[in-house]
Amino acid sequence: MAGLGELFAPAYQAGNQQSMDAVDAWMAKNFSMTNPKVEQTRQPVSFNTGNPAGMVDPEALRVLAQGGPYDMEARRNAVAAAVAQQAAGAQQRAQQGALQFPSGGWYATPEGQYFQYEMSQIAKNGVPRIAPPTYQESYGGGFGGGAGEGSP
Repeated sequence: MAGLGELFAPAYQAGNQQSMDAVDAWMAKNFSMTNPKVEQTRQPVSFNTGNPAGMVDPEALRVLAQGGPYDMEARRNAVAAAVAQQAAGAQQRAQQGALQFPSGGWYATPEGQYFQYEMSQIAKNGVPRIAPPTYQESYGGGFGGGAGEGSP
């Protein structure tokens, strides 16, 4: 079994203490994640998850469902490093004052170039505010049933 990375549990034989101990040891090693441990990984996020406390680590959910090793401290450190790296990248992009787009592909087409221009203008000037159309402009006036019926 060692050749498969202990993927499979050892054979269980009821009444055989050595077999039951081996299965218990395998279960403790591969299925040590519990629901309370998953809840300990919950972190607040900047978007609505339906739970005000935030969301749990997806890797913890995978280990709970499928088994395997999970080092809580190492995972927290990795998540914290990724968040810090994202924040540093966002700050650097903000200091540069320009949006970064991938090169090539669709972005090299005229449509992609126009998209990049529009997004750059929005980043520079903000989202343009246009008054929504009135009911009469949208539906043509009265309640006659058809668009344009009853309009002046």
